[in-house]
Amino acid sequence: MNSCFTSGRVSFIIPKFAIFDFFVLVTGTEDGSAGIKGVTPDVVRKINLGDHYDSCLLCGPEEMMTSTADLIDKKGIPIQVSLNRYMKCGVGICGSCSLDPSGLR
Repeated sequence: MNSCFTSGRVSFIIPKFAIFDFFVLVTGTEDGSAGIKGVTPDVVRKINLGDHYDSCLLCGPEEMMTSTADLIDKKGIPIQVSLNRYMKCGVGICGSCSLDPSGLR
């Protein structure tokens, strides 16, 4: 599992993931204060995905998930993403939560 945070200020959550022995936890921060320096796609490029990963779980901003999923997909590793759309109107009428074919909206 890859975990990338903005800064070490939120790295308090890292030990919570450590209790799961079935996860490989790789941490990274934009400023390098915890783990590998870089944003999630940078961290994925820096680690050796190899053949020992069964799947990857991604959640976060859509652009990060898209670029990271592209990298992981090239390795043939199954990916699950958690997509949470922001709804401007709160009920789905305005269309801000819809996804077009490009996945950008």
